[in-house]
Amino acid sequence: LRFQSSPFSDPQGANTFAAMQWRVGEIDPDTVYDPDSWVQTLVPAGSTWRYRKGTSAPSQPLSAWRQLAFNDAGWSQGQAPIGYGETFIATTLSDMRNNYTSFFMRHKFQVDDPSAFYRLRLDVRYDDGANVWINGRLVFSQNMSGEDVAHDALATGLRDVNEGGWVTALIDADVLQPGENVIAMQVQNLYLRESSDAFGDGRLLGEEGSEDGLPRFRLRKDKPYEIQAVWQSEVLTEFTPAIQV
Repeated sequence: LRFQSSPFSDPQGANTFAAMQWRVGEIDPDTVYDPDSWVQTLVPAGSTWRYRKGTSAPSQPLSAWRQLAFNDAGWSQGQAPIGYGETFIATTLSDMRNNYTSFFMRHKFQVDDPSAFYRLRLDVRYDDGANVWINGRLVFSQNMSGEDVAHDALATGLRDVNEGGWVTALIDADVLQPGENVIAMQVQNLYLRESSDAFGDGRLLGEEGSEDGLPRFRLRKDKPYEIQAVWQSEVLTEFTPAIQV
């Protein structure tokens, strides 16, 4: 068997080749790898959150609103993303610009067995800064001056690259507890008057683990699949367009 690839080229210029490897694997047409079979959605994107405008401190003491036991019955309720100035906003804060620089979000969710997960994947969509807590524990912080940021403070940086996209953080699953849990998010804007937008949304996924703590990868059918290589070359650190098995 002889295989040949197209010529290597890189728009970054010459001498940028890193490595390549050839692999041969047997497959069965009916075998389908299911990468999502070991991921459970705990908090979907676009969920309904309790939220509060940052016209004053959300609680006394300041950390109380991030805890599971906090009573948020008096808060407003709306679908995320929450904010203003973007077409994808689901709940609009039409009075935020010129009036307040932050808002606070809470969402409760159920987990039957936290030990089923070896880690969590948190995806955050925000502008310009955000802190996220799960059951009162800080698990994400970007463009924020610390954990306890005042309601009238400003974000410490501008998020201007792919700002409508998601930022991912991997978290230990020990932040969860059996039964009811809460995810809390504080969104901070960089400006009071000059800003054109501000928004926040979050989603949380649980990645199931095996006894050794590694993720479970499942095949829908127990048949040969490409990831089970029957032959593979060494890692080639110099580009070679052809190889023979």
